[in-house]
Amino acid sequence: MKKETTLTLFVLVLFFVITPSFAQISAGGTPPSFIFETKNKTLSSTIDLPIDFDVVAMREEDNERKRENLPPRIGKIIPVDFTTENSGEWTTLPNGQKIWRLCIYAKDAFAMMLTYNKFEIPSGGKLFIYNNDRSRVLGAYTEENNPKRVEYATEFVAGDQITLEYVPPVPGNFNSPVIISGVVYGYNNLFTEKHKKGEQNIQYVLPCMINVNCEEGNNWTDQKKGVVRIITPLFDYYFTMCSGSIINNTAQDLDPLLLSASHCYEDMTTSQINQSIYYFHYEHSECEGNSSPSVSTVTGATILVDIPFLRGSDGILLRLNENIPASYGVYYNGWDRMDNAAVSGVGIHHPAGAVKKISTYSSPAESTGGYYGEVAPNSMWKISFVATQNGHGIVEVGSSGSPMFNQDKRVVGALSLIYYENDCNHLTSGYACYGKLWHYWDQYNSLQQMKTYLDPIQSGAEFIDGRYAIPGAYIKDSKRSEILIFPNPTMGELTITNYELEIKCIEIFDIYGKILSSHHPINSSTHHLINISDLSPGVYFLKIKTENNVVVKKIIKN
Repeated sequence: MKKETTLTLFVLVLFFVITPSFAQISAGGTPPSFIFETKNKTLSSTIDLPIDFDVVAMREEDNERKRENLPPRIGKIIPVDFTTENSGEWTTLPNGQKIWRLCIYAKDAFAMMLTYNKFEIPSGGKLFIYNNDRSRVLGAYTEENNPKRVEYATEFVAGDQITLEYVPPVPGNFNSPVIISGVVYGYNNLFTEKHKKGEQNIQYVLPCMINVNCEEGNNWTDQKKGVVRIITPLFDYYFTMCSGSIINNTAQDLDPLLLSASHCYEDMTTSQINQSIYYFHYEHSECEGNSSPSVSTVTGATILVDIPFLRGSDGILLRLNENIPASYGVYYNGWDRMDNAAVSGVGIHHPAGAVKKISTYSSPAESTGGYYGEVAPNSMWKISFVATQNGHGIVEVGSSGSPMFNQDKRVVGALSLIYYENDCNHLTSGYACYGKLWHYWDQYNSLQQMKTYLDPIQSGAEFIDGRYAIPGAYIKDSKRSEILIFPNPTMGELTITNYELEIKCIEIFDIYGKILSSHHPINSSTHHLINISDLSPGVYFLKIKTENNVVVKKIIKN
C-alpha cells in the first residue's frame, strides 16, 4: 500500500556518525533521510512478510544435503511484486526533497537480499538499501548499475528488516525504477554479526580447513585476489553457493571473464544468471579469528562457453555483466592450457560459501576421466591434499568451480568432483577431480571452446601470467607513506611530494584500469605538479613508479 507523508523533524547538527558500507559497484553517499532522523524508525507502511516455511526443518534438510555432497543452501526466495507505485511511502523532507521508502520485515531472518525483474535507476536518481540499525548501507545505486538493463539482485544485508530509499532525479521522475520480484530469506551458511553472537546459523566448514591468510597462503597473495565466492539461485526457490576465478586473456584487456564449474549453473535460466552475485575478497584478514570480511561484489553474468559434466569436463566460462572497477584490486589469474601434470600447487576456494580457504597438494596430479561412464576420458586432474602447518585443507560442497593452481601459480582446471568424507578424520584416502583447462580449450566440440575468449588475438599461447587492472599496483613499498598528494580532492592541479623516493614516472588511470596519461619528471625535485583539469569529475588512480617499487594513490577530481 502506497502512502505519502511529510517529515517535519529538522536536525541542524548530527550527533551520530554514519559509516556506509559500499560493497556493490556504487556512487557512495548518504541516504537523505539520515540527515533528518537520528535513528531509523519503522515506517507505518512496513510490509511484514508471511513466513510460511519451517526454518528448522530446512536446516535439517541441509544437514542431509551435506551428507549427500549437494550444494549448500543459504536462503529461501519469497516471491513478491513491489514497486514505488504499489508499496512503500513517499516523504517530503524539510528541504523540499521527495524520497520513497519501503521497509520490509521478515521475522528472524539472519540476512535479506532482493531480486528484481526491473532495475533501471534513471539519470540523477539514487537508490540506497540499509538494515534497521544502519550498520550496513548499500548504494547509492545509479544509472551506472545494471548497464545491460536486465534482471538484477542486490547483496545480502544482515538482519530481518531492511529499507529501500529511492531519491528521484530533479525535476522528479516518479516512475518506478525497480520491480522487486523476490525477497531472499537468509537462514543458513551466512557470516553475519548475529552468527558471531552465537545464534544458530549452521556452518558446514570443517575445522581442519585453513584460512587463506595463514602461512600456507603467503606465496599466493596475488592469486587469491582472483578467487570468487558465487551466490546463485536454485531451481526450487533457494539460493546456493559455488566458487570460481577471474581469469586473464591474451588481449590483456581486463575482460571480466569468470571460470567455474558447469554444474554450478545447471538448469539455470538467463534471468537467474543475471541475478547471481560475485563476491571478491570474502576472507578473514588473519589466520585464526572471525573478523568480518570486507567484500566487493558484481551482479550478473552471461554464459560464453558451457561444457557439461555429461561426456564433457564440467567447465563454464562466463563474462560478468559489469566491468570490475580497478579499485576492487582484483587479480586476473593466469592459466596454463597444456596437458602437463602439475607437480604441486594449491586450491583456493569457498567451502560451503565460507570465507576463503587454501588447500595444498604436493604430489603430481594424475590424468583421469570417464567417471560414471559420463565424464570424457582424460578430461580431469585428480589430486589429493596434504596436511600443512595450520591444518589439513581439503574441498567441500561450495568449493565447486574453484581454481586448481599449478606450481607456476597458473590455473589449470576448475573443481568438479569431491571424494572426501565430511569430517576431518578420513582425509588421507580422499581426493578431488578438476576439469582440465586443456579439455575446456578445444577438446569438447567445435562450438564450445574456451580458446575463443581466453586467446582472442589467436596468439597460440600455451600459458600466460595473471595481472591486476593497474599493473604493479599491489607491490609492497616500505616508503609508501612518504609520497604525499595535495589537494585531494582537487579541482585540477595536484602537487605530488616525495622526500626520499626518486619518482621515475606518474601514470593516471580511470577506475577500470584504462591509462589516461603518463608523466615523466625531468628533475629530482621533491615537488611535482600535475594538471588534471581536463578530466571529468570522478575517482582516478595515480600509479607512481619509484626506483624500486610502485605506489598507487586514489585521487578525486571535483
